[in-house]
Amino acid sequence: KMARDPTVIAFQKQNPYSGQDIDLMARARELVEQGRMQEAMLCLEAEVQKNGQNHEAWKLLGQLY
Repeated sequence: KMARDPTVIAFQKQNPYSGQDIDLMARARELVEQGRMQEAMLCLEAEVQKNGQNHEAWKLLGQLY
């Protein structure tokens, strides 16, 4: 069995937000306000995969984890 590399983030393979042309940060904030943390995390994962330099998205994603 191979050990998991702690430096690699395993994003969800089936992410409904991947490829959507919406403001993912705004949607993630709405979801957090609604208490829908798991869905907000998916939204943020899609955002950081699309824009790896979005430090705000990375920070919020880390806080939700």
